[in-house]
Amino acid sequence: MKNNIIEGISLENFRVFKDKSDFELAPITILTGANSSGKSSVIKALKLMQDFYKYKDNQSLNFKENEESSYHHQLGDFNMVLNRDNSDKKEFTISYKIPYKYWDNDWYNYWGDLFIENTFCLNENSNLNNGKLHISSIYIEKDEERILISQIDYNSQNRYFNIPFIIDKFQSLFKKFSEYKNKIEQYIVKVDEKNRDKIFIEDGDIVTIKDYTGPVSCQYNFYPTFDGCSPVLEKYYPQINQQFCDFMGFDYTKFRIFDSNGVLTSYQMTEVNDLKPISINELMHDYGNFNMNESCIKNPKLLESIAQIPLENYDNFEQSLWNILVEKDSTLFNKHSFESFLKLFTKSDEVFLPYVEFDGVEDRIYSVNINDENASLQSIKDFIKANATKDFDSFLTRIMGEIHKENSNYLYNNHESITSQIMNDYYNHGGKYPNSCNVISILRYFYLFEYYLNLPNDTTQEYKETKLKKSDLYSLIETAEKELDKLTYFQIALLHTDSDFVEAVRANTQRLYTFNSQGTSFNQLLAKFSDKKYPLDFVNKWVKEFEIGDGIDYQTDLLPGVGIQLNIMKGDKKINIVDLGYGITQFLALLLRIFCSAKEGKIIMAIEEPETNLHPKYQSKLADLFFDAYKQFGIHFIIETHSEYLIRKLQYMTAKGDVKPDETVIHYIGNPDATKREPEEEQVRIIHIQANGDLSQPFGKGFFDEADNLAMQLWSFSKN
Repeated sequence: MKNNIIEGISLENFRVFKDKSDFELAPITILTGANSSGKSSVIKALKLMQDFYKYKDNQSLNFKENEESSYHHQLGDFNMVLNRDNSDKKEFTISYKIPYKYWDNDWYNYWGDLFIENTFCLNENSNLNNGKLHISSIYIEKDEERILISQIDYNSQNRYFNIPFIIDKFQSLFKKFSEYKNKIEQYIVKVDEKNRDKIFIEDGDIVTIKDYTGPVSCQYNFYPTFDGCSPVLEKYYPQINQQFCDFMGFDYTKFRIFDSNGVLTSYQMTEVNDLKPISINELMHDYGNFNMNESCIKNPKLLESIAQIPLENYDNFEQSLWNILVEKDSTLFNKHSFESFLKLFTKSDEVFLPYVEFDGVEDRIYSVNINDENASLQSIKDFIKANATKDFDSFLTRIMGEIHKENSNYLYNNHESITSQIMNDYYNHGGKYPNSCNVISILRYFYLFEYYLNLPNDTTQEYKETKLKKSDLYSLIETAEKELDKLTYFQIALLHTDSDFVEAVRANTQRLYTFNSQGTSFNQLLAKFSDKKYPLDFVNKWVKEFEIGDGIDYQTDLLPGVGIQLNIMKGDKKINIVDLGYGITQFLALLLRIFCSAKEGKIIMAIEEPETNLHPKYQSKLADLFFDAYKQFGIHFIIETHSEYLIRKLQYMTAKGDVKPDETVIHYIGNPDATKREPEEEQVRIIHIQANGDLSQPFGKGFFDEADNLAMQLWSFSKN
């Protein structure tokens, strides 16, 4: 069963939603409010995003209705979706919230709540006024402050990944992991060579070591024999599982995010192979004091100064950069002399940078092994001089343009980290790094240099000089990027591609439904339904609950390959649904759509006015149907409705204890014109059903109070 882990969606400058409007998502999400208030805009946005993810063309947002879609958003073009009162802003934004509490994935515990923000703009190259993805950002919120983790600007081909934040975020975890490993050493049993023939232990055996009894892992060495190689038990130790961590007082989630050498991994660790010192801890020394409360930048600001250095001055690069920086900010003298300034380059050289060399091909440069310890600023200068036409700025623009062109589908097609792309490029080019690696490394280099430059002078002197192992740093970055993609972009794509939409008019009444459309999507649904031999227990149950009959029956042999006849069984009689009324037809179309979507693995269904043509008694019973489908199939529902009876039933089910308070959420959408709303009334009012069935705040006027108002008017009229 798939899960929807996205807890909220926000719209900004999209149709009636001028300002950012938040929508929580629960298993049952209700959208209600007056006509033309914006309920359908939410569903139309979801339809548009499904087309974007499902029928993607690079980052293009095409408004042409896709012929494969069984539903249509009918939004027109990009300009028509922008808010009319904010016409100067030529873009709209859709955001997503992914909380850490879902799924058994340790990475959520370390990121916390993640927010993804996609901003779309007009595609100036489109004659049809289509749109395109402009900026995609991932951030977290801490103490009411936004901390940017990752951002891609598709217009400028600029990519940013917040490496200092990643290192700062996980540094404490490495320290904790190191403490755990030191405590585990006492439980490692090394097998003495004299006793090997007397010990018969295998992986998974329950063994007592000191005061702990549990499954163990074994480590072997292999020695050559006449028959090949013979395994010899060298040591055994407790498996690192929940049981052992509970015994030791460890936080298991902090342990299993690393492998045995202290390197971040996305796999659950079950054993300790070799307790070596954690090399990654040495890596942390020079990163520990990054100030993550400062706003993040997409590229080092230092690049603006570097771009002013002509290529002919690159032999005197350091002096030229110093002169430019001092001219911009004379206070730099308070922290540095030119000599201490030069030492910062040496300090940055020691962290990481692929060494760059020519491969003999004009205007193409590759780098050697990423672990090469001879990397230096000279590598960067050689690379820039070979690739630039006049200055660093022209070089960066051209190279980043090449990277963007080659990897334009990075974000949504591959879900692949930047570092992972570099490694793939490395292998694809015979063990040498292409320009993409060099450019990203240069940006990282100068970002780090800028950080050192801005440190207080006394702090700079206190840093421990460490020769760092670059492979550990790249492993950290690559794993973090991959896991971040899986937790964000992959889940967003899954949300949209595995959604289904049910329109208000779901079916026409026909005695024979052909497999070609007769004005609604019901015909295609019946074609899929009749082609599969599904057990119909769920369908028949709700046919009975709604007092329609005993079950459903269909015939496809009247005109094979042409259509289907849909019947309801009442006792031993078959009654064609055309003889049961329009409301029954609408309900059966909804029921079959839920059933087929569940069998196809859909995770969200957006339904417009499910109460259409239903008696109030059955409108309230829809709540039972939706929760049964959620419990059985895991489908989440977004329901646009005007039905008081449906909402009242949800309140009753919550008060009774059949439904948990966090399994429903109601959005009452008010008039888009703020002057026509109550004072201080938000455009989108989020209402929760509390444990006793009460609403967390009242509805707008004209919903629950309408029947009471009419009753009072009638009473007053009768009195007079």
